[in-house]
Amino acid sequence: MALDTKVTHGGKQSLKVLQTSTFSQSYLSVPVSGTFWFRTYIQTDLAVDGMPHDAFLDIDWSGVMRGIEVVEEYCQLGININDQRWGSDGTHNEGSCPTTGMTQLKANTWYCLEGFFDGGKGAMQLYVDGTKVFDQTGIADATHALSAFKFGYTDYNGRNRNVWYDDVAVGPSQLHCQ
Repeated sequence: MALDTKVTHGGKQSLKVLQTSTFSQSYLSVPVSGTFWFRTYIQTDLAVDGMPHDAFLDIDWSGVMRGIEVVEEYCQLGININDQRWGSDGTHNEGSCPTTGMTQLKANTWYCLEGFFDGGKGAMQLYVDGTKVFDQTGIADATHALSAFKFGYTDYNGRNRNVWYDDVAVGPSQLHCQ
């Protein structure tokens, strides 16, 4: 990870995450309570449009290394919990490329991601540029005490990429895109 002054969204620098080896991960972690909102601007040099399961954000629960991941999987942005996938196209544990109704991210473009997580209720929402792309409640696998919000990258499949984060915020109420 490094601060980058050449690729920025709203300030003088962004956080650049460079992944060059399979099964590696780099994250910065922020402690959270059981219910929280986040907002971040994200850009990647590879489009989110492929088959691999690679993670951009990770929401941990107490006592467990990994919890809920915001991922690229089956050509779309989605949520993965213990290898159970919920796609932005409304599918659960199904997938193929291409699919309709999915959310993809183009390469070298800034996107605003907002999210809501309630570990007690297994509730999750995800927005891209202000549009809700994921809204689930009662996900049994997600009903845990949440402990950390992590942003960075996990490369499970050898897609070496750069990911930039800017204007990251976490709080108790919705943090709208600016």
